[in-house]
Amino acid sequence: SNPRGSIGDDGQEYRQSTLPDHGKRTIPEAKPAVRLSQYIDRNEPQAMITTIFWDQDAVVILDQNELPAQIKYVRCEDYRALVQAIKTLQVRGAPLIGVTAAYGLALAVWKTQAGQAALDTLYDRAEQEFAASRPTAVNLFWAIRRMRNVFKQCQGLNQSKTARILLDEADRI
Repeated sequence: SNPRGSIGDDGQEYRQSTLPDHGKRTIPEAKPAVRLSQYIDRNEPQAMITTIFWDQDAVVILDQNELPAQIKYVRCEDYRALVQAIKTLQVRGAPLIGVTAAYGLALAVWKTQAGQAALDTLYDRAEQEFAASRPTAVNLFWAIRRMRNVFKQCQGLNQSKTARILLDEADRI
């Protein structure tokens, strides 16, 4: 095993690249194989694979079902796609499941044009769907409770402001 990457059948070294600065909210291009020499700064001791991030009006996840054969990102423009990603194990690992739910709850509010009463109903439904996606995941319920506390503090704010506050909280998680 090579600590810097994997050696392929062609003798080349492969590893996932470090993704662009997420502050710019850009989406990386999904590539089936990433040649290490093209993307890795050899001065860095390790490269990190980004597993989830917000991109404009969607959440982008690393499809862990495709690992290690390929690095594939999926753009989720609806919170229900993130619920499904948790159910189908596209998203794995306790902390990441919680982060995915947090971004999903923010996305549900971000995408709606509902008034406050309908927003409360939508949020409750999204929360229930995430809770049912992996009923034994402790981090999932921790993130849902944390986002619920933030959502409660947003009562009286408009949908746009509430969505921004929830997104900021998901970023912190």
